[in-house]
Amino acid sequence: SMKMYHDLKQHFWWSGMKRDEAMFVSRCLICQQVKIEHQQASGNWDDYICLVEFAYNNSWHASIKCAPFEMLYGRKCRASICWDQVGKRVIEGPEMIEVTNEKVAVAKEKLKEARTHQKGYADKNRKSLEF
Repeated sequence: SMKMYHDLKQHFWWSGMKRDEAMFVSRCLICQQVKIEHQQASGNWDDYICLVEFAYNNSWHASIKCAPFEMLYGRKCRASICWDQVGKRVIEGPEMIEVTNEKVAVAKEKLKEARTHQKGYADKNRKSLEF
């Protein structure tokens, strides 16, 4: 309604123009259908983002054939908050880098397998183009 008012104001003016324009827009069916209702966020999405992240990281992914948490740590997550148990050996330094590199290599291999499978499926229905 304000855009229409400003556009009209550039070329025309009469007494009560803004009121008449607002009344016209309120009665115009097309003008009412064009307006988009913007939904307001509920305001508490940040309270749930940690749960969504947990669900994503602990869900099975077809591309790596396991959950990202399991791929990274080599075991399934048993609770929403995963604390190391007392007395458990903590990997530090070069050994940790080596273990992480091995896990990254396994993840890359599984992603390569998934990519090959998806490419085969896509190529199955593809026709070669001739010019």
